[in-house]
Amino acid sequence: MLHSNQTNSNPIAAYMTPVNAPAGTIFQKEMSLTMDEFTRALPKAVQGIVTQTDKAGLSFRSDCDQGTVFISCSPKANRELGSLSLPRMTVEIQFCNFSAPESDDFFNRFDLMFLRMGG
Repeated sequence: MLHSNQTNSNPIAAYMTPVNAPAGTIFQKEMSLTMDEFTRALPKAVQGIVTQTDKAGLSFRSDCDQGTVFISCSPKANRELGSLSLPRMTVEIQFCNFSAPESDDFFNRFDLMFLRMGG
């Protein structure tokens, strides 16, 4: 994935935006799903026990084999495309004690769990 001062050819990294933070690198992406859809899929996506860390239900922590993942969500206004209205949220993911390959593996699994196939 995108790490400070590195370039990456990983296609998943194309829509992950690193945001510098005092505690480390935070990866940010916009997702088109509701909060309920996100919280239902999250435990399978992180392959670990997920703990809600705030009363509003917008921040989560998961202790995985590789380390700890902190995830926060910020709901945004729906995207209107003609008569279609798509939910949106910004998701920020921060790793503690993950190597670059481990964070790549995490993102591949995370994105696979939230993948939607249209038809």
